[in-house]
Amino acid sequence: MVKVFIIGCGKIGNKYVDALKELGINIAGVSDIEFERAKELAASCGAEPFKDYKQILSKYKSKGDIACITTPPWCRRDIAVAFAQGNFHIFCEKPLSNSLKSAREIIETADSLGIRVGMGFKMRYESIFAQAKMDLKKLDLGEVQYVFINYFQPLPNREWYLDMGVTSDLLVHAMDLANWYLVSRPVSIRASFNYNLKRTGEDKAFIEIKYNNDKRAILTGGYLHNYPEVAGTEDIIFELVCSEGYIVGRRPDFLLIRNKSGTIKKHIKPVNAFKQELASFISAIKKNRFPPISGIDGLKTQVMIEGALNSSKKNSAEINLEE
Repeated sequence: MVKVFIIGCGKIGNKYVDALKELGINIAGVSDIEFERAKELAASCGAEPFKDYKQILSKYKSKGDIACITTPPWCRRDIAVAFAQGNFHIFCEKPLSNSLKSAREIIETADSLGIRVGMGFKMRYESIFAQAKMDLKKLDLGEVQYVFINYFQPLPNREWYLDMGVTSDLLVHAMDLANWYLVSRPVSIRASFNYNLKRTGEDKAFIEIKYNNDKRAILTGGYLHNYPEVAGTEDIIFELVCSEGYIVGRRPDFLLIRNKSGTIKKHIKPVNAFKQELASFISAIKKNRFPPISGIDGLKTQVMIEGALNSSKKNSAEINLEE
């Protein structure tokens, strides 16, 4: 039986535990440097609490178990590398790390040891985005040419999100969705940032990505004072412009589709995307298959994040992503 361990017992770690409990998955241990959080989460799922993830590695000699990493991004490189070396498969929250260099080190270590890495790009599993993907083929819309995503939220409740920056926190999801819908290779990126909140990270980002075959994505997003409490609900508006029509969507439950036959409106029932993504990854591990959303997908977005950061530093210069 595959055992799962949660490294990081904050908001997302709790979401993972809830999803895994629904799936009937054995959660063997949870770890957090704030040990009280680990003990509280462990009590909710019958797991063993640990203050240091290294204690898990000392106690369990894995033969294909899973470590879910839900710590802040700057911790992820060391944790992921250690668990890969301990023969654990890895499911990592987005972004993969806090730098392209460390993200590459995670993937290179895992690949060298035959370890699978999955990424927490849960929006691919949210029914609104998954339905749009299916409708692209079902409703004769042709090929996606342009992707537009607007993603704004109120201020986060933890200040380190502001220091991390909105590109790594929010728009990394939009980058992954753009890659998924366009099914093309990103070749360049241009970005401008605002620092209105006077934090280390950017609080608003305006990004243009060029893909091969002249496809493009325009991504905008950020944090706003006095904004409605919309996080996870009505916080994303997107449009997929295709060769023979378009899809407009509002997260989490509404699609408007226009093709040659007319206009279609759909109200979509939301699902537990955390449950869906973890089930898919665990199934892949059990069947010895590559995960549907892999560490390579995480690495692709890490390249894009670094390109956006470099572009902003260079007065929104266009940055080549293929170098």
